[in-house]
Amino acid sequence: GHNSGITFTPAAYEYWVGDAGSWSSLTQWASSTGGSSGSGRIPLPQDTAVFDGNSVFLNSQTITIDEPDLGFINTTLVQHNPAFNVIGVASNNTTNIWGNIVFGVHTWNATNGTIFTGRNNQLVNTAAVTLGGPVTLTNINSTFTLQAPLTVGTTLTLMAGTFNSGNYGIAAQYFDTSTTTYLRTLNLGSSTVTLSGTAAQTKWNVVSTNLTFPVNTSNIICTNSTTNAQNFIAGSLAAYNNVTFMGAGAYPMTITGSN
Repeated sequence: GHNSGITFTPAAYEYWVGDAGSWSSLTQWASSTGGSSGSGRIPLPQDTAVFDGNSVFLNSQTITIDEPDLGFINTTLVQHNPAFNVIGVASNNTTNIWGNIVFGVHTWNATNGTIFTGRNNQLVNTAAVTLGGPVTLTNINSTFTLQAPLTVGTTLTLMAGTFNSGNYGIAAQYFDTSTTTYLRTLNLGSSTVTLSGTAAQTKWNVVSTNLTFPVNTSNIICTNSTTNAQNFIAGSLAAYNNVTFMGAGAYPMTITGSN
C-alpha cells in the first residue's frame, strides 16, 4: 500500500555541553554552541553532533557513546583532548555511523567496533585519530570516501558498497572482504595499506565474488615482528600492483589465490 501524511523530523545541529557525560543524556545537549544544558535533543541519525570550544573545559574527560546509531559528527574545534568511549547498546555493543565525520584532537575507543552504514557518499576525515577497535564498512549501494589517512585499531572490513581511499594512507592490523553477499568495490588508488597484526591468522582476506578491485597503483605492506605464521588470501583477482612482506620477525607467510 501507499503511505501518506508521514512527517519526518528535520535535521538539526546539536551541541555538546558540560564536559564528561553520556551521549544518551539530554542534559549534555544544547541547541546552540555554549547554550543551556538540555535545550537541544539527543542527536538523531539525521542530525549533526558538534563538539567545539564550548563543549569540554577540563582535561581527562570521557564522553561515553551509549547509542546504537549516530549521524554526522564534527569535533574539529573540541579542546582538552577528551576520550570518546564507544559502548553502543547492550544488544551488540557496536555503534552505527550514518553521516559524515570530521574529527579534531581526541581519542576514539570502540572495543566492540564502529560500523559505517552511510547511504549516498559518506565522507570521513579522522584527522590523526585512531579508530580503536575493529571498523566495518556496510555502505550498501553507496560509497565510503576518505578525506584523510585512516588508522584502525584492529581489523578493517569491507562488507558492502564502495571504499574509496582518496589515495590516503591506511593502517590496520588486518583487512577482510571475504563476504560474498553484497556488491563491493575496493578502490585503493595510489594508497599505501600497512597491515601490522602479529597474531597467527589471516592478514589479508579477499574473496573475489561480487568484488571489483581496480589495480591502480596501490601498495600493500604486511609487517610482522613475531614468528607467528600468517596467511595472505589474494582471491581470484586479476592482479595486484605492489605487495611487500617485511618485518623483524622470521615468520612464514602462506599466499593463496589464483593471481
